[in-house]
Amino acid sequence: LYFGEGGIPQVAPPGAVPVPERLQDLFSRPIEDLAELSVRSRNSLQKEDIQTLGDLVQRSEDEMLGIENFGKKSLKEISDFLEEHGLRFGMQLEEGDDGQLFFVEDEAMEIAEMGDE
Repeated sequence: LYFGEGGIPQVAPPGAVPVPERLQDLFSRPIEDLAELSVRSRNSLQKEDIQTLGDLVQRSEDEMLGIENFGKKSLKEISDFLEEHGLRFGMQLEEGDDGQLFFVEDEAMEIAEMGDE
């Protein structure tokens, strides 16, 4: 159970862990607001309809390299940015009925393990 807006207990989807609020805010950041990325990288992402950081982290590196005008230099730039924020390509997210984001499967296991330390 987790508490959504209004303090009403909600059940997380099976195998999922709520995304911490700090990351919720980060995942909702529009790509166009990421001044840390080059204009070329941002333009390539927007052409692919990758609108937010949450959209971006759900893509794999291979999917990213398949984007027109998106090469290894852009991939490295974005990988470095994600790493600085403790993120990576290929993360699995799910949105609950109330807009709450959840890590699914592998991410849920990693978050649970970090909590055990």
